[in-house]
Amino acid sequence: MTMVLRWRTPERANGTRWRGPEGLAQAVARDPSYPIAAIIGPAGPAGPAGASAVPLRLNATTSATWIFNHSLGRIPAVQVFIGSGEQVLADVEASATTITVTHASPQSGFVLAY
Repeated sequence: MTMVLRWRTPERANGTRWRGPEGLAQAVARDPSYPIAAIIGPAGPAGPAGASAVPLRLNATTSATWIFNHSLGRIPAVQVFIGSGEQVLADVEASATTITVTHASPQSGFVLAY
C-alpha cells in the first residue's frame, strides 16, 4: 500500500465573500502562514447498503399520540403528515423497532419512515 502526501502553501490568501442581511459583508480568508495538506491513499472498502428509496407509510387514526411498530431494523428518518396531507412538526421519538409521534391535540394522518 502506498500513500502520497501532497503539501502546498498558497502564495496568497484564499478567500470568499459572504453578504448577510442588511448588506453586511464579511471577508473570510485563509491565513497563508498555515499550509494546506491532503493525504491521498487507496480507496477503502465499500460501505453498507443505503436506506430503501421507498418510504414505509404508516397510517394513524385520530389521537394525540401515535405509536407505530416497524421492521426497518434501524432508527428511521421520519416525516409527519396530518389528515389534510400537510407536513407538520411534531415530537417524534424513534428507535430500531418503534416510532412515537406526539401532537398538541388529537390528529389523524400518516408517517413516512425512511
